Amino acid sequence: MLLLIPISIMDHEMLLTAYGLGIIDEEELIICAASSAEERNLPRTTVDLDNMTLKQCRENFRFEMDNLERLCTVLRIPDTVTLGNGIKCSGMEILCVVLRRLAYPSRLCDIEELHGKEETALSRMFNYGIQYIHDQFGHLLDTLDHPWLDNNKLRE
Repeated sequence: MLLLIPISIMDHEMLLTAYGLGIIDEEELIICAASSAEERNLPRTTVDLDNMTLKQCRENFRFEMDNLERLCTVLRIPDTVTLGNGIKCSGMEILCVVLRRLAYPSRLCDIEELHGKEETALSRMFNYGIQYIHDQFGHLLDTLDHPWLDNNKLRE
């Protein structure tokens, strides 16, 4: 029986390819997977918004918790998302990754611990979130001639 320990998606695919081509045997596959997982040692959890202070929520996402929930609803982000590689995550998790990634300064490696996911998963989540928002609302950027962008409205 083949036992794989959670590792990054790219490492997982490379190890399976090497195993499939006969470059490594089953024992080597298990050892490589285990050592890769131990090196990363990331918690396999999502961001815990319920235990975040108001200040932490603002610093990480630039929004308060109530506004995060409202934003998720207004942007019509689905409750559950399955990414192309099979990773399942909540819509709120996608939104938090997008907002955290857009908050300066922020690199994927900087937010791994907060989200408990590796760079490859965070990258896929961010790309999905940005693409989803663009697909839903990109037409609003076709022109900037909107009533709510009037100079008088903006000054209010």
